[in-house]
Amino acid sequence: ITHATGHLIYFRFFTKFFRDLGLLKVDEPSYYLFNQGMLHKNGAVMSKSKGNVVSQEEISAKYGIDTARFFLMFLSAPDNDVEWDDHGVEGSFRFLNKVYVLGTERNIISQVLAKQESRMHGTIKEVTEHIGEMRYNLALIKIMDMVNYLFKQEAVNKKVLESLLLLLAPFTPHLCEELWEKLGNNGFISLASWPAYDEKKIDFMAETEEEFLSNTLSDISSVLGLVKVEKPNKIMLIAAPKWKYLFMELFKQEVEKTRDIRTLISVLVDENELKHHGQDVAKLVPVLLKDAGKVPKVVLGQEHEVKVLEENKKAIEKQFGASVVVE
Repeated sequence: ITHATGHLIYFRFFTKFFRDLGLLKVDEPSYYLFNQGMLHKNGAVMSKSKGNVVSQEEISAKYGIDTARFFLMFLSAPDNDVEWDDHGVEGSFRFLNKVYVLGTERNIISQVLAKQESRMHGTIKEVTEHIGEMRYNLALIKIMDMVNYLFKQEAVNKKVLESLLLLLAPFTPHLCEELWEKLGNNGFISLASWPAYDEKKIDFMAETEEEFLSNTLSDISSVLGLVKVEKPNKIMLIAAPKWKYLFMELFKQEVEKTRDIRTLISVLVDENELKHHGQDVAKLVPVLLKDAGKVPKVVLGQEHEVKVLEENKKAIEKQFGASVVVE
């Protein structure tokens, strides 16, 4: 019997004991019980008797305690057992250094930047929902996405950055308090109000366009790296076939009804335009179910994507020093 399980047994036993004595009218000690997972190292639960404990003092001295807090919350859902990973801790430390640079070395302006504002309102909404459901790891993934996005911008809106710090503060309070003060705020961030979101300010279409362009640039870089070409003469961008856009639209609709792989594949291949792409559909469905991040909030469509590429063709040519053809 584990130490934690022992506590839970006593928790219920005494409630029922006092109920039987007529001192309580309830049968269970709580309406809802959430049990946190156990922390493992080298395949075993951390324990002083086993000598596999990582002390808070050790982590704090090397990385700062915020790093340990961030890592443990990011690693997995809090009710799962997790394995301590020194490399993962170092990755969390690098990310928090990135946040510090964002708050101290970047061009921070008061001018409203519509795209940043849109992304931040969307991030506030999702992080608030994840925290309310105790899915802290998912909340941190959304925060990391926002940090990475802002890190690529030439300037960062001050209010957007402040909202970001408010979202991150419950996980890394010391870092956020320092950056909050450096931004010129009075009082503690821990006493500031949680940021509110306005769904009317969330422009999913603009965000999807921007994400599509960013992914395209990343794909170009990856391909050039694979073929070991540093200075290409010409880059040809070919839009996906139309059936893939239809597939994604239908997948987004049907996945709201069921997450059963066989059912989804069956429904999708019943569509006339997808009948001849059954093998591709069968491969795509499990991939999208496993990684929801691959499913766009808005499906742009073939013509729309071509339009986005044409509008940004000069910027792509400038970045890679090559002519660009869009088909």
